[in-house]
Amino acid sequence: MFANLELSERQAFYPLGFCFAYKDFEGNPTNTALQQDAQEFLNFFFGRLEDLLKPTSQKHLLESVFGGKVCSQLICPACGKIRNILESYYNLSVQVKDRRSLEESLTRMIESSIINDFRCENCQQKVDVEKR
Repeated sequence: MFANLELSERQAFYPLGFCFAYKDFEGNPTNTALQQDAQEFLNFFFGRLEDLLKPTSQKHLLESVFGGKVCSQLICPACGKIRNILESYYNLSVQVKDRRSLEESLTRMIESSIINDFRCENCQQKVDVEKR
């Protein structure tokens, strides 16, 4: 669909062929009456592509093009231990309401917060850790 739009001068694409070719988990054509948000569709689509690519030499294609990692840190004020938690992603959810730009959304996403009554694995104390 996107290649058709990119390589032609058309401003629209009628997706009927795609809707019948793209099947759900039960093998049924895409239900055009079912509402999905873009992120929900993208996650489902990437999941299907990953399953199809697993037995091929291109099994890491989506990860190499769209993948990233986000690191969350938990910082214990008692012992100073920093725990890093890495999570893979294909898309980021950022707050857009009441934000002036994507940069502001990303900056707010990485601001630190406090988690109360967290038990530190290192010093075994219940503390208020900083999460960033």
